[in-house]
Amino acid sequence: MSRRLTAAMMPELELSEEDVQELKVLGSELRHEVLTQYEDFLFNQQRQVDKSRWKFVRSQEDVHVYRERDDVKAGDRSFDPLGSDSRTRSTAMEIGPMAAMAANSDMPVMMVTGTVPGTVDDARYGSTFHDTATLRQRSVYQNEYMEDCAVLQVIESPSHDEPFDFMGVIWYLKSFPFSSVMRSRDSLTYCHMHSTSLRSGERVGINLYHSIQHRALPEFADMNVLRAQVSLVVIFRQLEPQKVEIFMMNFLDPLGHLSEMIVVPEASKTLLAITNTCDTAQRRKLRWLVRERRRQLLKDRQTPGKLVLSASSMNLDMKAIDFCLACTMEVKRIPAREVAQRELEEQQYAARESRVLRDSDDLLRSISIPPLELTDDDEFELRHLAADLEREAMVAFEEFTYTHECRVDPARWKLLRAKGELQVFRERDCVKHSNQSTPSHTDRSPSICYSTETSSTLTDDGLALRKTAVTAMEIGPRQSMAANSSMPCILVTGSTNGTLDDALYGITIHDTPSLRTRIVYQKSGVDDAAVVATLETGNDEDPYRFMGITWFLKDYPVLNAVVRPRDLLLFTSIRQSTTSRGERIGIAFYHSITHRDLPEHSKSSVIRVQNSLSIVMRQLTDQRLEIFMINFVDPLGRVPEMFVTQDIAHALLTSADLPTTGVKKKVNYLLRHRNRFWSSQDDDEAKDSATACCCACSKRLAGFFSNNGSVCQLCRELSCTKCLVTKKIVAEATNTSTTCTIAEICVRCFMFARKFPAYRVAQEELGRRRRGQQSSAMRPDFPIPRAHLPTIDVTPQEHAQRQREVDSAVLQTMEAFQHYRDQQDRGVDGRMWKPIAGREKLSVFKERRRGTASTISTDSSLTRDGVSWTGAENEPHHTRAAGSRRRASYSAPLESDRSMDSTRRLLLVGEMPGRVESLLYGLVTKNQEELALLNTYYYEDIADCALLNVMTPPTADRPLEFLGYKWLVKRAPTLGRGKRHRDAVYIESCGLTTMPVSQDVDDEDDLPEETIGYHVMQSVRLARFPEWEYRNCTRMQHGACFLFRQAKPTTIEVFALANVEYHAGHKRMSLRPILHAEQLLAVSRLMDIAEAKRLTLMIKKRRAIREERHEGTRSKPGPLKEPAKKCALCRQRKRFYNVVNLKDCVICEDDVCAKCRVQRSVFLSDGTLGRIQRIECCKSCAISAASATSASCKEPERPDRDRVAQPEGGSRYRIAILDRFQRMMELREVAESTYQTARRNAALVQQQQEEQERKASSASFNSSIGDFC
Repeated sequence: MSRRLTAAMMPELELSEEDVQELKVLGSELRHEVLTQYEDFLFNQQRQVDKSRWKFVRSQEDVHVYRERDDVKAGDRSFDPLGSDSRTRSTAMEIGPMAAMAANSDMPVMMVTGTVPGTVDDARYGSTFHDTATLRQRSVYQNEYMEDCAVLQVIESPSHDEPFDFMGVIWYLKSFPFSSVMRSRDSLTYCHMHSTSLRSGERVGINLYHSIQHRALPEFADMNVLRAQVSLVVIFRQLEPQKVEIFMMNFLDPLGHLSEMIVVPEASKTLLAITNTCDTAQRRKLRWLVRERRRQLLKDRQTPGKLVLSASSMNLDMKAIDFCLACTMEVKRIPAREVAQRELEEQQYAARESRVLRDSDDLLRSISIPPLELTDDDEFELRHLAADLEREAMVAFEEFTYTHECRVDPARWKLLRAKGELQVFRERDCVKHSNQSTPSHTDRSPSICYSTETSSTLTDDGLALRKTAVTAMEIGPRQSMAANSSMPCILVTGSTNGTLDDALYGITIHDTPSLRTRIVYQKSGVDDAAVVATLETGNDEDPYRFMGITWFLKDYPVLNAVVRPRDLLLFTSIRQSTTSRGERIGIAFYHSITHRDLPEHSKSSVIRVQNSLSIVMRQLTDQRLEIFMINFVDPLGRVPEMFVTQDIAHALLTSADLPTTGVKKKVNYLLRHRNRFWSSQDDDEAKDSATACCCACSKRLAGFFSNNGSVCQLCRELSCTKCLVTKKIVAEATNTSTTCTIAEICVRCFMFARKFPAYRVAQEELGRRRRGQQSSAMRPDFPIPRAHLPTIDVTPQEHAQRQREVDSAVLQTMEAFQHYRDQQDRGVDGRMWKPIAGREKLSVFKERRRGTASTISTDSSLTRDGVSWTGAENEPHHTRAAGSRRRASYSAPLESDRSMDSTRRLLLVGEMPGRVESLLYGLVTKNQEELALLNTYYYEDIADCALLNVMTPPTADRPLEFLGYKWLVKRAPTLGRGKRHRDAVYIESCGLTTMPVSQDVDDEDDLPEETIGYHVMQSVRLARFPEWEYRNCTRMQHGACFLFRQAKPTTIEVFALANVEYHAGHKRMSLRPILHAEQLLAVSRLMDIAEAKRLTLMIKKRRAIREERHEGTRSKPGPLKEPAKKCALCRQRKRFYNVVNLKDCVICEDDVCAKCRVQRSVFLSDGTLGRIQRIECCKSCAISAASATSASCKEPERPDRDRVAQPEGGSRYRIAILDRFQRMMELREVAESTYQTARRNAALVQQQQEEQERKASSASFNSSIGDFC
């Protein structure tokens, strides 16, 4: 499933001086090329189109579009589009940028000629832009049918003398009809808008657009988007006082397999849209005039028009505004150059003001809002306020619900707007003035005030602000606030679909990220928000509970010249409650307060708003929820009441759909915990049984005009477009930003999410937050300082005993592996083993309870030298039982001393790509850094690890052999009821051994053998190593033995048996096999571990060489490295519009292009643990790191000759080629050696069989002779 490409994904391009110069040269060549053609068309052809060369396509009023005829294009590739006989054309222009692009394509060149009413300044003003917002405005005004666009880099901005000039790099995305057949196209385009002179001295405006390629913005083939090639030149010339001549030359190659019959009409439609520049200029001048006059326009003799009010995305905010005929004619007379200059001055002034505000006003960013420190008096005052607010809201709600039976009094409330069954009312002015009362004054707290009486004061711009003073709560906090203001109260009543739990889960918060997430889901229009203080959070009885102080900021970008930003400091409380009749309700309220640490900024551009909002929710039916809101807002300043009430009504209706917010949060929860509800086995079954039908409506998805459907992100099944639900989900939320993504799920999963209990999700998130707080409190406990870990000494007798135990485990596993290979055609016995997990070609099975049988007797424990071995056997099983090949089940190699009910035996079988030597190289750990690398990759949430003792270290003769004690700590799991860390002390061993190829021969001494790798992990009890119970840690027991066989030159066959068990006291067993199955499947990461390990060593070696070289040249500095012009591997030259962008490899320092670079992972150690970091290296180094052999494991670094800096690129290239050839020869030798070994083994088996047949025939012949005699 492909993601949707948007402009938000586009990076900001960084152009070097060389890139800018190449762009300017490109623009100069393109301008010269098309101006020569236009002058020939204007002066020599007398503005007459040669019909034998150009074919008419379509027209719009006086503008005509032509395309080059096929016979002309095929017969003349020199690109003389006008068919002129003039000899004044430069020879260089015959191979200009547009001509060179058209010469390599079958698509025709297109030409546009004609006239439009207006002036050159209007045409240039209508087509110019300077940032992404103005580019999107132009795209909408001109109907260019762009799906998205952005300005990625500005090289030259407009100036006061030339307000229409612009030079930069833009990106746009265009979609076509029949999206199931035609893919979207994007283009990275160099744009230059300026004016120039013809050879006659006439000034013309010219806009250049030409496709380029940049290293920072590759093609998006993985997102089903093709990069189109475009070259367009537009020329504006004043033909008459109110008539502009337009001349365009365009070439478009969309690539792919689009037919010319589709491309030419679409391109002609876009070209005709570009001719609407003068009309675009009039609309832009109207928009400027509206903002300039700041008053309501006349409405008599109206002519409608549409203006773009906001262009923050391609979903532009369009608003229809009526203009009188006089203003429309006045706009046409306003010079476009003057408007452009005035807009440029306003932008520069706004930029200076915003810079001053960023430097002086810290209130505009939530990251600068300090956390408030609440004293005991503050908390007492806030809790008293909460009680008053709840009592006031409950009285109003019960009076409305029980007394008036949910009927609104029309004499008191006036309807503003409605949405569905929700209605918004405002208090009538006559009622408000008659009910005003002035409360008495009572001081409650010197730092927190929660109700206000107001006195007006004027700011520097004449805006009226009100200062706060403490008042009594005799008539309620909200009524007290409303009594001192002329603003009316707002009432919202009605019902919506959903449940009370969904609504409470949707509205609840606990920190700033959750508050930002709710704002995104509710679309409340808040620009910034933060939780600045927390008094109470959820508990087991009420997981939705929250009490604290929040801060909000709301800006008005469209009316920022008239309306200033507003901020709110609100006391917030969310909880469950009951009415006087015992009905369960949810109640939330927000009330303005003041605090000493966050005062009002009356001198800044932000005004503190007074607000009081109460929300009461009650369940009417199973899927119907009643909403009751009372809100009072005083924005202060001179904002018209009509604007305030309409804006508040819109915000309340948007925020009132609380159950929808809860459903979106539940969808996000299910996406993050998908594996708990949809297992990997279900995915495999869905893939196996997948048909071209919708999973919800069973509609057939195959067909020419129907798409192939989309995959549901929850159940992973195909769904048609009608049964697909698209939701905007917050992927990540922090204290400063939110990252959103689009989730596509089928109707079945969406209904499952709606019915999923929100109370369960809230409870689990509450538990996770508690565990996170405990983890943050426990985090200093791990990692433990190395000096606090005990020293583990091993005697020779213990070493020998451990080696025998490992050998015994390997022999048992080899015996089971041989039995599995003998019955491999029949697969794993389903009566004994149940599949529980899988990944690629690896499968994990759990032993069934009824089929649990073990043929290996084990002693409960073995104590020697104060060491207890879990699951060890008294004597190693070197002798096979007589009927071992006919056993019906596999026994685990290392048995636990626990009962069978508390033990889970797992079986892992399958294949994975790679080589055994590379895999074992990743397992061998010689020091703490390598151990941290292995555990960080292999596990998740590693808290600590240590290498306690190395009994058998790797040597030069045996680099893949290891035996030692290790210790590992995993953080408390986020799922289930585990709240403690898990640690394990275990013995680990790996290496190479031999195993018989077949058991079909009676003489076992003559069996051919093959080399396999093994890896043994088994928990042990060391009396010298304590259990860290005081660090909230529980000791876990586990055991596993892996066998790795080289089935093919690049394929490893994997077989493993494991016993896994947690500490006693854990009664929930259902998740254990699945969790440990995931650990067994993590064996597929060992090849990545080996590669990261080798890359890390290669980087360390290269860094040491670089430092040594730097020390040697510090006294005598050498010349700087010259920039390369060719790729060291593929030898492509560096050009700006030919996509060869060179970059140094971080390992070998060779300059390679993007095609020869790959991203790989390395490990950065901090002494105890570390982190994984992605790097870019050349493919040569990546191949060297991935192809580990027994010899290369001793010295993984590059050859010594690569350490010497080569003066020429050719020598470096030859060395790289030699390196690649040498590695290919090594791989070929390994493959040939494996093949020859297999042939010898097969020949030996065949020879033995022939010898047995010969002996049998000889014996038969002798017996026959004896009988004859």
